[in-house]
Amino acid sequence: AVTLTAADGRDINIGLNGTAANATEASNNKVEFLAKTGLATGVVGKQAMTVSTVTTTVASGAFTAVTGGSQSVASGIFTDATAGATDKFKLTVDGHTIANVTVGAGGAAAADLDTDLTANTAALNTAGYTISGTFAGNDLKITKTDGTAATIASAFTDAAGTGAATGAAGGTFAGVGFVGATTANTDKFKLTVDGNTIANLNVAGGIDSAALDTALTANTAALNTAGYTISGTFAGNDLQITKSNGTAAVVAKDLTDSVGTGVAANGGTGGGTFAGVNFVGTTTAGNNTSGPAAAAVNEANQGSITLNSTSSDGIVIGGAAVGNAGLTSKIGQNGPTTTSSISAVAAVDISTQSGAQNALSAIDGAISMVNKSQGLIGALQNRFSSAVSNLQATSTNLSAARSRIQDTDFASETASMTRAQVLQQAGMAILGQANQAPNQVMGLLR
Repeated sequence: AVTLTAADGRDINIGLNGTAANATEASNNKVEFLAKTGLATGVVGKQAMTVSTVTTTVASGAFTAVTGGSQSVASGIFTDATAGATDKFKLTVDGHTIANVTVGAGGAAAADLDTDLTANTAALNTAGYTISGTFAGNDLKITKTDGTAATIASAFTDAAGTGAATGAAGGTFAGVGFVGATTANTDKFKLTVDGNTIANLNVAGGIDSAALDTALTANTAALNTAGYTISGTFAGNDLQITKSNGTAAVVAKDLTDSVGTGVAANGGTGGGTFAGVNFVGTTTAGNNTSGPAAAAVNEANQGSITLNSTSSDGIVIGGAAVGNAGLTSKIGQNGPTTTSSISAVAAVDISTQSGAQNALSAIDGAISMVNKSQGLIGALQNRFSSAVSNLQATSTNLSAARSRIQDTDFASETASMTRAQVLQQAGMAILGQANQAPNQVMGLLR
């Protein structure tokens, strides 16, 4: 038997000395120690180990914006605005003037619209529109470069442009949906790291670094949960995405349709690029390695540990590196195995403090051995008592069985005899009366 006691009265937590090369080695050392000592895993701490923190970091460079993907609207054959001496015919795109002509007595024709369009082209270009073709040629196209929805409206008003026209209706564009709202570019620009979304934005209106940063902020929590840390920004050209497990990181960008599954539908330019840095693509695993030693848990023993054995064989601590367990022999043996010394009660010396302490340990061991012996004897006595009780019960049961088989049931037999006697006497009385009947008849005949 082995008893662990702390000299200062505190709880005992056993740790493994030395530093393991990695977590696997530390775990194996603990398993081996537990197997050789028989101690519970809860009282033995982890061995210190060298932990390498291997991360993968990808960094963005200057971002070239994603263009919106232009949206074009085309005119058809123009039907002249009819006469109205002072009335105006006005054509606009998103509120920007294309033409604003006085209808006059002769009406407003396609050529009149072209004249005003030429005068307004510079302003339209500045507002983000490009012009090709003419009204007169029925091939006019107005292209909105940012890809958002374009709204073309016509109005037929009075001379001031604020009231109702006095003449007939304004001109129309036959065959093509020129007047009205045009649907915006619905393409999407998506940026991911290992399939986890960094940004997924509509192309319409264009995408710049600031838009990417806004999307990144919204997705940072999900990226952190997936094992990525974020530093820097797209706008600052210093964004870094670090992958904590050190495996290769794959950053990908895609320009797709509105649902994100097909080819971009509206002919916008390709997704933005990151100049100067290999941000998009596969990054080699573990390009940022560092490794401080991880502290052990319960590495040092709390209090002194004394191993006492009541066996004459003493205590043997085995293993190739018993010093890592912090358990060394008092007799200072060299080699992989240490053996404790044995202190008998008769050999104790209480003239010194250490001797008195050893004496207490020896006496405690002797008392423990006596108590265990008493317990062993008591257990044997209980086993004998149980065996005797079982034998006595068996004997009683056998005697009862023998009695039932061999002995007479006096009560039953007495009852049977009494019944037979009653029946016999009753029969005799009846026979006696029957014998007297002939004598009575004869007496009457006389």
